[in-house]
Amino acid sequence: MRGLISLMILSSALLGGLVTASRAQTAPPDFFADHGDLEFIVYTDLSVLLADTSLDSPDRLGEVGYVGPDGEPVWLPIKVRTRGLYRLIHGVCEFPPLRLDFRARHLRGTVFDGQNTIKLVTHCQSDPEYQQYVILEYLAYRLYEILTPRSFRARLAKVTYGDVSETYEPITRYAFLIEDVDDVAIRNGMVEVDFDGFHALLADEFEMGVQDVFQYMIEREVHSGCRGEHDGSAFRLRLVGRCGTSLRLSRSRRSHR
Repeated sequence: MRGLISLMILSSALLGGLVTASRAQTAPPDFFADHGDLEFIVYTDLSVLLADTSLDSPDRLGEVGYVGPDGEPVWLPIKVRTRGLYRLIHGVCEFPPLRLDFRARHLRGTVFDGQNTIKLVTHCQSDPEYQQYVILEYLAYRLYEILTPRSFRARLAKVTYGDVSETYEPITRYAFLIEDVDDVAIRNGMVEVDFDGFHALLADEFEMGVQDVFQYMIEREVHSGCRGEHDGSAFRLRLVGRCGTSLRLSRSRRSHR
C-alpha cells in the first residue's frame, strides 16, 4: 500500500496512484488542453432546475449552444442537473454547480468532442464579487495542474444561462468546467475503484507533502493529509488506481462559500 500517492486541488482533488505508474496510453482530450476563449449557452428550464436542491435531483433536458468556426450556431442536446454538497443542499448558492451530460454521438467534430460528463462550477451568487471567486478557484486548479499531471484539469468559459420557461432573464457569467474523473484516471494509466477505510498514512509521503504545501499556499490554513489532520472542514473521498494493484484517492474540500 506504500505505492499510493496523494494530490489535491481546491474544490475537487485527485489523490493517489502508483509512483511508478505507466503513462496513459490515451492522449489527453483536446478540450482541456485548449485554454482559448470558450463561450456557450446552457438552455433549459431554470425555474425547475434551480429548485432542485437535493442530492438525488433528477436530470433535466436542455441544450448547449455555441457559434461554430463557420459562424453558424451549433446546438447539442444535453441532460443537466444540479450537483454539489455544501453549495447545493445548504442553500449557500442561489445558482448551484451543474453537471452536463452530453450524448457522445452528437459531439463528433464539435468543440466538446471527446467529452461525456462535465462538471460546471458556476457563479453561485449574483453579487459581482462571486465572479472573482470563480476566477480564483479556476486559477487554483491551473496552479495545481502545473505541479502534477495527477490533477483535474479545468477550462474557463463565459456561459449564458437561458430559461425555456422565461421565468428568468438570460444570465451571463464566467464559469469553469472540470475534467471527468474517468478521464483523469485514464490519462494517468489508472481506473476509478471503490474502497472503504482508506487512511492518509497509506499514501506516498512526498505526494501528500506536495498537496499539503499547495493547500496551505492557497488557503493559509493548517492541514496535513500525511498526519491525517485538518482544520475540521468536511471532505469527501473518491478513489482511482491501477486495476487490481493499487488505489488512488480523490478528495474534495467543500468550499466555505
